[in-house]
Amino acid sequence: MRIAILEDEAPQARLTEGLLQAWARERREGLSVRVFPSADAFLFAWEDDRTWDLLILDIMLEAGLNGMELARRLRDKGAHVPLLFVTGFDEYMPEGYDVGALHYLIKPVEKEKLFRVLDRLLSERAKEEPLILKTQEGTVALLPSRIRYVEATGHHLEVHAEEGVHVLSLPLSEMEEKLRESGDGVRCHRGIVVSLRHVCEVNRSVLTLDDGTTLPVSRRELGKVMHAFATYYGREGEG
Repeated sequence: MRIAILEDEAPQARLTEGLLQAWARERREGLSVRVFPSADAFLFAWEDDRTWDLLILDIMLEAGLNGMELARRLRDKGAHVPLLFVTGFDEYMPEGYDVGALHYLIKPVEKEKLFRVLDRLLSERAKEEPLILKTQEGTVALLPSRIRYVEATGHHLEVHAEEGVHVLSLPLSEMEEKLRESGDGVRCHRGIVVSLRHVCEVNRSVLTLDDGTTLPVSRRELGKVMHAFATYYGREGEG
């Protein structure tokens, strides 16, 4: 699990990171944590790396955007990364839920409450059935939510996942069906199937993913893609 902490008070950042590491040891879960002292520092890194499993945000950041403003900006860009607000003030709680926050904790953070939030996140990820795929590297188990898009290249498919690219020999239609069954796969071009959960923006000829990748949208598929995009994010908003 990869977690980013946005906290401008170094002692609080160390405390939160220590609790995260303790949770990871108890659960025997792999963990990578990075601390950002400001929203601007995080946004700079976000341009090159958007593969975070959780953002822990202090609302009252001193410089630049505060945590709530950052959350709104990420949501406006179509980013669906889970958010956990940690702050000394509870009056922002309604706004936190407006941006789909996973939870809201008051400082000082209590170990038990943080662990419950992390357990919930882990449990939700565990509900997802992995796809078992035979690739050139061997058999791999990929969670559909980690797949950004699949592209046909000659006689092979390139599966572009958050962990990297996997090459396999399957008809594109078969991978399209697998992703459609997970609820978010749509063909945007003759040779490309994309996961809607990673799409931030769609225009007349190009769509943009949450890692900055742009993919072509064919005229033939445009109407279907726009409808699927609107339906998917309408459903997410209802949840």
